[in-house]
Amino acid sequence: SQNWSPVMERFFMEKYGYDPRPWLPVFTGRIVQGRELSNRFLWDVRRLVADLIAENYVGELRRIAHEKGLKLWLENYGHWGFPGEFLQYGGQSDNISGEFWFDNPYWDLGSIECRAASSAAHIYGKQKVFAEAYTAGFNFRQTPATMKARGDRFFTEGINHSVLHVYIHQPYADKVPGVTAWFGMSFQRNNTWFRQSRAWIDYLRRCHYMLQQGRPVADVCYFIGEDTPKMTGPLEPPLPDGYDFDFINADVILNRLEVKDGLLMLPGGLAYKVLVLPPQETMRPELLQKISELVKAGAVILGPPPHRSPSLKDYPKSDENIAKLAAEMWGADNATKEIPYGKGTIFHDISLEEAFRRLGMQPDLICPDKDILWTHRRSDDAEIYFLSNQKDETADALLSFRVTDMTPELWYPIDGRTEPVMDFYQKNNRIFMPVTLPPHGSVFVVFRKNTQNLMAKEVWENDTTQLITGPWSLTFPEGWDTPGQIELDSLISWTDYPDEGVRYFSGTAAYRTVFAMKNAPKSNERYELDLGKVAAFAEVWLNDDSLGILWTNPWSIDISRALKKGENSLTIKVTNTWWNRLVGDEKYPDGFPGSGFGKPRTFTTHKAWKADDKLLPSGLLGPVTLTVYKKAE
Repeated sequence: SQNWSPVMERFFMEKYGYDPRPWLPVFTGRIVQGRELSNRFLWDVRRLVADLIAENYVGELRRIAHEKGLKLWLENYGHWGFPGEFLQYGGQSDNISGEFWFDNPYWDLGSIECRAASSAAHIYGKQKVFAEAYTAGFNFRQTPATMKARGDRFFTEGINHSVLHVYIHQPYADKVPGVTAWFGMSFQRNNTWFRQSRAWIDYLRRCHYMLQQGRPVADVCYFIGEDTPKMTGPLEPPLPDGYDFDFINADVILNRLEVKDGLLMLPGGLAYKVLVLPPQETMRPELLQKISELVKAGAVILGPPPHRSPSLKDYPKSDENIAKLAAEMWGADNATKEIPYGKGTIFHDISLEEAFRRLGMQPDLICPDKDILWTHRRSDDAEIYFLSNQKDETADALLSFRVTDMTPELWYPIDGRTEPVMDFYQKNNRIFMPVTLPPHGSVFVVFRKNTQNLMAKEVWENDTTQLITGPWSLTFPEGWDTPGQIELDSLISWTDYPDEGVRYFSGTAAYRTVFAMKNAPKSNERYELDLGKVAAFAEVWLNDDSLGILWTNPWSIDISRALKKGENSLTIKVTNTWWNRLVGDEKYPDGFPGSGFGKPRTFTTHKAWKADDKLLPSGLLGPVTLTVYKKAE
């Protein structure tokens, strides 16, 4: 935290117009000229500190960076004594980042940090919103599948570029997993699933690309107030379901916000319908004057009137100015719920839901399933919605979008597929359509004009399904205390196998089996292989043709191109996490029974596991099925 510097007095007098020296005893806990005036002096100090950190620290660092051909990147929040204001602090940087953890035993990092970053980026006109992503308090338990819903959640809060945390360089290839920390998901070359993760990286890239298109759509901006320090803003009154918001600060209201066609507009086209004032009694006169001008020009605000200035600047005249203008705007008795003021409207002492009703503002998206999170962006020719199913079961819902005269399409970031939506209808200036999302599934719903003929919807009907029962030959790599190859009559987790080397194995093992196709594949048929359940990655090979990597629901893949009549050779290379072997080496510090190898095979610089920790299910768990789909005539 900051409180004073040799040049602070000069900055203070330039900003507030009064000498701070007579008030310095307040720093020691003494009261000067009464409690209220002493508090106002402290308010001025805290506000000045926040302003100088933004302008003289971040702003100057950005200027120096630009001189060297660099850009400035920062995470715009703080804990434990953070002395700034999160929006203003981030706004002075070139790039802004939030942070979220996959697993944190202490608190939910991400609960305020990501919205802090996206709001600052939005109101200061920055297209990308970064996040330190998927950090974890415990290493080597997590996979992209288990982390997916967490990352998708923060995509719906405005994040559109992931900074994977953390990649620690590994100087020794023979010491695996290698150098580790108490934090981070260990996204590094010695992680078991690092090379298979390219399928997950493609998913992130597609999401980033789509979520950087156009500009965000939000109906409400919540003013965070002028007090500092400030790490987040209040959501009072609460935001009803179906709408989105940003936080906004005094700097942006004063210097960037305008009114056009009844909307509060920022440079670049971002628009809000309602400005919500916090439940505070204070506001500086210059800010209330700007808000008054915005409402006169057609803006809508909701909130209580201020009664006084928080600052000692121009006191007591500042309080008189606030009282006079507030009475003009809200009325002398503050009793009216809806007050016309110029071309705009002031709502007071009502909910946002009631204000929306009076304004005729429909929700942006109506979804009966609260576990489906969403965000909305608008480009020049499309409305783009991202949907995320946060629960570990299939979600079916009839959604209603505030969109008219456009055609919906589904864009799948898992594999890049796109398809038109045939089952939709328009009613009451909204488009209705059913959506089905697999467990932790996600999809982009893209609305465009005149797209009926751009895509031909192929309808496939389930014809037959056969169970691929094996037997399975399972081959392990050498040097990891396994039998090398085992035969399985049925699919089980490696942790249920009697051999200790198999139970504690970590890495990639290959399942092989053969199945027969009685007839040759037909052009009007599609053949889909479903693996049931996998822990944690599966690379599918059919007849020596690599068909792709599966890492999350749905665990299915189209194998039509490699399928042939007669005997087909199926190979599924499955990769799990390091966790089981790390626990095994902790249990057997003198080497696995009968291995002849007298020390653990793994090496880390930080341990987050014990010898009696529960093992994680691993391998191809099935059931494996092959389904034939016929194209509808």
